[in-house]
Amino acid sequence: MPDLRNFNTFAGNTLDRSGNIRKNTDWISSQVKHPNAKFLPMLNLMAPIQTKDNSFCIKYLNFNHISDYKISINNLIFLGLKDEEPYFAFDISDIDINNEKLFNGIIFQEVRKAAMCLSNEDSSILAQARSMINWKLNNNFCPRCGNSTKSFHGGHVEICSDINCNNEIFPRTDPVVIMLVFNKGNCVVGRQSNFPKNFFSVLAGFVEPGESIESAVNREVFEEIAIKVKNIVYHSSQPWPYPSSLMIGCIAEAENTNIVIDEEEIVEAKWVERELILSALKKAKLSKGDPLEKTIVDNSEKLLLPPPIAIAHHLLKYWAENPRFFL
Repeated sequence: MPDLRNFNTFAGNTLDRSGNIRKNTDWISSQVKHPNAKFLPMLNLMAPIQTKDNSFCIKYLNFNHISDYKISINNLIFLGLKDEEPYFAFDISDIDINNEKLFNGIIFQEVRKAAMCLSNEDSSILAQARSMINWKLNNNFCPRCGNSTKSFHGGHVEICSDINCNNEIFPRTDPVVIMLVFNKGNCVVGRQSNFPKNFFSVLAGFVEPGESIESAVNREVFEEIAIKVKNIVYHSSQPWPYPSSLMIGCIAEAENTNIVIDEEEIVEAKWVERELILSALKKAKLSKGDPLEKTIVDNSEKLLLPPPIAIAHHLLKYWAENPRFFL
C-alpha cells in the first residue's frame, strides 16, 4: 500500500508538537520571543491566504506584529516546531481587520477551501490550528463549576481558575468511521439531504463510547442501509477539523445486497459498478471547487463523487483501482 499520509489531506503535519517540553511555561515564553517565530492569525476560524510567486501560501505574522496587538500568551496556541522554529496560532475575530494595513492583500478562507490550493503540509497545519482554536473558544469556562479557565501547556490544557475545583480540560477528538462497502465489482454510495443532486459519497458515522472500530462499521452500515458486512480492513485515517474529528477509513465486504435506507440518516443509497466509479473519480480529481457548494455543481453528471481533499475519494479510488484485492 502506498504512503497514505501523502495524499490524505490534513494528514501531512510535520511539526514537532513537543508534548513534553511545552508544559514548561518559561520555555513557551522563550519560544514566543524567538526571532523566527511564526504566528498564524485565524479570523472566525478562517485562514489567512496570500499569493506569492503565482502560488498560494499561508500569511504568518512575526513577534513585532502580535506585540502591536498586545496578544497575551494565554491566547496563543503552540502548534509545534519545524527546523527549531516555533509555530503559534491565535484568534483575531475581535480585531477589525478592515482598518489594519497589515492584512491588505490577504484573503481569509475556510480551511477546507484553502486546502485545495495549498500544500498538504500547510493544509495540515491549518487543520490543527482550526481545531485547537475552536476548542479553546468553546472552553473559556469550566463545565464543572462555571468559573473562567486559564491556558497552560502552550494552550493545550485549560484549567479552572477556582483552586477548589482545578478541573483540567483537554482538547477532544471525535472518532468517525468512514467505510467503503463492496460486493464483487460494485460498491455502495449514499447521499445525504444536504448534498447536491447526483452527489454521492461513502457511508460514515461516529464511533460511540465503548465501541471498537469494527463494531462501529458493522453498526453504522446496518443502521443506514440494512446490510451486514464482514472482512473489515483498515485503510487510512484523516484529521477533519469540523470541528475536530478523526476519520478512520475502512473497507468492508457486504454479506447481502438488498439496500433498505434509514431516511433519517440518508436520502438515497445505491450499488454502483467499478467502471462508473473510476469515471466519476477522474472528473472529481479535476474539480477545483467545493462540491458541497451547490451552485458550482454540474447536475448533468449521473454520478458526482468527493474530490481528493476527502478520504472518501481515496477509499473509492483504492477499491476501484485494485480489483484483484476485492474479488
